[in-house]
Amino acid sequence: MGAIASARKETIRTGRMDHTFHYASDRQSELWLDVHRAHSPAVNDSGVIDIYRRLFNKIAAQQNSAPVHVIGLGCGGGAKDRLLLETLKKAGSRIRFTPIDVSPALALLSASVSREWCDEPLHPIVADLRQFPKLPKALDPIDDGAARLYTFFGMIPNFEPDEILPALRGWIRPQDRLVLSANLAPALTESAADYRAAMEIVRPQYDNPQTRNWLTRVLHDWGLESLEPAYSLRIEGKNGLLRFCANAGTMQLFFSYRYTPERLHATLAAHGLALGDGFVSPSREEGVWIAAPQRN
Repeated sequence: MGAIASARKETIRTGRMDHTFHYASDRQSELWLDVHRAHSPAVNDSGVIDIYRRLFNKIAAQQNSAPVHVIGLGCGGGAKDRLLLETLKKAGSRIRFTPIDVSPALALLSASVSREWCDEPLHPIVADLRQFPKLPKALDPIDDGAARLYTFFGMIPNFEPDEILPALRGWIRPQDRLVLSANLAPALTESAADYRAAMEIVRPQYDNPQTRNWLTRVLHDWGLESLEPAYSLRIEGKNGLLRFCANAGTMQLFFSYRYTPERLHATLAAHGLALGDGFVSPSREEGVWIAAPQRN
């Protein structure tokens, strides 16, 4: 049995959809782009866009025109990576870019929108990050060990921390850096009550027709469309964090954690990563940081 067939069988057995199946076809990727355009703060909130510009300018200044290999982990449509590449290029750096995504369509789209800012040939990679433990070695033939700048934009909420953060920690060498962003719950304080109230503020970003169409597409593709009328979205707690969880009856289709800054700091620290320079948007709905392995 192939890996895809095995993962599908496991999804049906456990009732927990592997998120990679939401990007398996070009149509699913188009539906995800519809969600992103309609509901992502990075698209629709100028305050969110500004924090990326501010951090990218800081990174470019630190780079001091040195060449850099940018690796877009879960690159999606590539808009944020493109802005980073443009900023680095205008500051004088020679750019190599490797977009990586589980969706072939999105990996190619990211390469397409970024090509004008790259000095070296692009090598898009299609991969599930959870199953790519030898990522740094796979990149060695591409950049010959040059310093790497990994980006991980908007991805942390859609992974269990225990399954992705150890991998991130293991990929980063002493000469490398990681730039990550997270969708945040815009809590006024770090109290549990404010945290939950903040989840209700951002619920419309998940509870909308575009997101439902995207998340239930896989049911139609698999001949399970009879489950769609049982679709629901709820807020649930897990390990001190809150997340949105979309279900179709007993099938868990999707989850997305919403962190607060302190909860994100603590979660990363538990896996040997520390947040450095960064910014949180005025709406408090998104933050972006430079991260690095904790010093012993």
